[in-house]
Amino acid sequence: MPNFSCHFNVTNNTSKPLIFSSDNIIDGNWHNIKLDPPSTIEPGATYRFDLNDVGGTSKGAEGTAYFETISNGKKVKIGFYMSCPLIGKNKAEASLSPKDAPIIVGAKVEDRSGHPANGYFTVNG
Repeated sequence: MPNFSCHFNVTNNTSKPLIFSSDNIIDGNWHNIKLDPPSTIEPGATYRFDLNDVGGTSKGAEGTAYFETISNGKKVKIGFYMSCPLIGKNKAEASLSPKDAPIIVGAKVEDRSGHPANGYFTVNG
């Protein structure tokens, strides 16, 4: 059976930890306790966590994990979004709030419509 899961690979290149705050799962569930989003991604660390497609009526895994950090004394919220649809291209996107925060976030997905989807996110600042 094909696997339409999303593998999030997040690298924290900042001097502050990224703290998991919430998620918005459109389809799927966090794979298991070992590959759930971590409570903290320490500075200099890379962490992988998986959003599993649930099969059956699933259209492929899709969702966002939100983390918070402090930059210049202000709270910043970072979103890591991925989708691995049954039909169409895989996606990986990063969001930042506020948008003018002095942090740079990047996102890329392996250039393929294969599965599972592997997304790579970097946080710099």
